[in-house]
Amino acid sequence: MVTFELFAQVAQHGDVTDDCTVPWPESRAEVKLGQVHLHSVMEDNETEQTRIIFDLVPRVEGIEPSGDPFIDTRAAAYLISGRERHAA
Repeated sequence: MVTFELFAQVAQHGDVTDDCTVPWPESRAEVKLGQVHLHSVMEDNETEQTRIIFDLVPRVEGIEPSGDPFIDTRAAAYLISGRERHAA
């Protein structure tokens, strides 16, 4: 089993949220969101890997991506990559 802890760093007023090249101070609070436990590999894992497309844009009501324009560029690149894997 492998366990990952998931944290979010909390922005404060004045923090830049639309440019991923501008770091926030290390003093910003981090909030533990939870843990992810991986217990086993899926059956037919290779097939699943060709089916899944990673989407870094939050698709949950109430959670919005930052204004960073790089997010849209990365999301488009992941979509192209996923389509190419599907076609293979």
